Amino acid sequence: MNPDPQPSPSSSGSPLNTNFNVTSFLERYLAGIVEYTFSTQMGVPDPGLTSYLSDMLARSIRSESFAISKSGFLSEYQVITSSAKLNEEEARIAIYQGFGEKILFWGGYYPEVVAADDSLPLVSGTNKLKGWFDMGKAAYKELSLIAPIPIEYQGAPYHPVYADIADRFEMVAYGLREVRRNFEIAALEDNDGRLIY
Repeated sequence: MNPDPQPSPSSSGSPLNTNFNVTSFLERYLAGIVEYTFSTQMGVPDPGLTSYLSDMLARSIRSESFAISKSGFLSEYQVITSSAKLNEEEARIAIYQGFGEKILFWGGYYPEVVAADDSLPLVSGTNKLKGWFDMGKAAYKELSLIAPIPIEYQGAPYHPVYADIADRFEMVAYGLREVRRNFEIAALEDNDGRLIY
C-alpha cells in the first residue's frame, strides 16, 4: 500500500483536468446570470422557469433558428410540419414552442429590434411589442395544454412552466432584458470597458 495518496489522473492523463468544454461553460455562465437576475434582482425564485430560460438562451446563441425571417415565420415551420419523423402532435408542440421561444427571445432580449422593425412578420399596428407579446402569450398558453404533461391540474393536462410564461409573459420578457443588461455589465467589467461577445 502506498501511504501517500496521489491525485487521480484525469482522462487526459494529468492530475488536473485540462479538457475545457466551452459550451458547458457558456451554459453554466448563462444559468448563473439568469438565476441571479430572476431570483435575486426580481424576487422570482423559480428553478423551473430559470432553468428553462437558461436553456432557451443557450440554444438561441448556438442556433440560427432564432433569427427573425423577413419572409415570415411560417416558412421555416412548414419544414417541421411536413417532417416524416414527427407525428401531428409532436409537430404542433414544435411549432408552438418555436413561435413562443422566438417571440420571447426577441421581445425580451432585444425589444428595440421588435419595436423598430416595420417588416416583422405577423405584427401590425402602433404598439408592435404588445402585439408581439400577445402572440407569445397565445403560443405558450397552447403549448401548456399540448406539451408532454408533467402534472395534472384540476383534471386537465397542464405544463406549469409554459403556463407560467403565458400568464406572466411581460414579466419574463422584462427579466430577459435584465439578463441582457447584466450580461453586458459583466462583459464590460471583464474587458476593461470594451463590450466583447
